[in-house]
Formats: sequence, structure tokens, C-alpha cells
Amino acid sequence: MDVLITREARLEIEALGIVRPKTPGWGFLIGHKRGSRFFVEKILAAGNAGPGTAARRSREIERLWPGKVIGLFAIRPGAELKRALLGPFFYGKLFVELRFAGNRPEARPFVVDFERKFRLTPIPLELGAGGKGR
Repeated sequence: MDVLITREARLEIEALGIVRPKTPGWGFLIGHKRGSRFFVEKILAAGNAGPGTAARRSREIERLWPGKVIGLFAIRPGAELKRALLGPFFYGKLFVELRFAGNRPEARPFVVDFERKFRLTPIPLELGAGGKGR
């Protein structure tokens, strides 16, 4: 499994580095999955709502983009947010942890996996059109 972040989504991530939302900010990854690759086409910031609302908000956002909510991202996520991902609702979904060095983003992608317990499994990253990986 791996993830490709398109140019448009990469620009949206870079914009987060400029506006600097409070951490831990989080949001939704909009795109699709083909085979074993996630394609992130858009990000939608959810602000600083508590991580416990992620599943409920995800259902609501799914109504706007049916079948297109492929996961979540978070800026410097805390343990509480990561724990909220580790359950059946987010199984098989993508999670991208973002950090910024200056305005330059660093993205660390994971998939919510299950092997005796739920866990975040790191996956390779590819950035579209002129992006740089980790």
C-alpha cells in the first residue's frame, strides 16, 4: 500500500503551513483508492474540534462526497486523536500526520490496520508534480 498526494492537495497542505492553525488541528482527506494506492485529491480542514467527533463528522462529510472520504490528517496529533482512529470505524482508512519546518510540510502516512489489535502502519508516500517526500 502507498499514497500519492496530488499537486492540488499538496498546495492545500502547504497553505496550512502558511496560515498555521492551532495544533492539534485535523481534517479530512478527500480522494479515492485504486488497487493498493490511496490518491489524496483534496484536504478539508476541520479545525480544532475534539478527536471524539471525528467519526460523527466523517459520516456527515461522507454525505457531501460519497465514497470519497479516504481518511484523516492531523497537524502534530496528540495521543488522544491517534487513539480515536484505532477502531473498526477507521479500519483501512488513511491517516496522514503533518508537521511543518518553517512553511515546509513533512507528511507521514499510515493506514489503520488490524493484527490482533488496531494499529497505525506506516506506508510509502509520493507527492505529485514537484513535491518532495520525507
